[in-house]
Amino acid sequence: MQTKHIVLPLTRTIKELEESKHLLSKSGFDRSPTMKLWITVATPASVLQLEESIKQGIDGIVIDADTLTMLLLGIDKSHSDVSRY
Repeated sequence: MQTKHIVLPLTRTIKELEESKHLLSKSGFDRSPTMKLWITVATPASVLQLEESIKQGIDGIVIDADTLTMLLLGIDKSHSDVSRY
């Protein structure tokens, strides 16, 4: 039996997570041993709300280190004037 994963990108709030789970369920995608729900941790808010996200029912996380670093530090690593930071 192959396990499939759905990864929700940029889930910024618990309400967005709840709404996304509801839409997935309406579309026939419910969590099960073969269907896992992951979220992308890409914003400072998603880091701070990680414990609550786990309580709401997720199976894993993907850490988007580039976006998270950019949003935490307020810099764009691809811009040569600030990339050294």
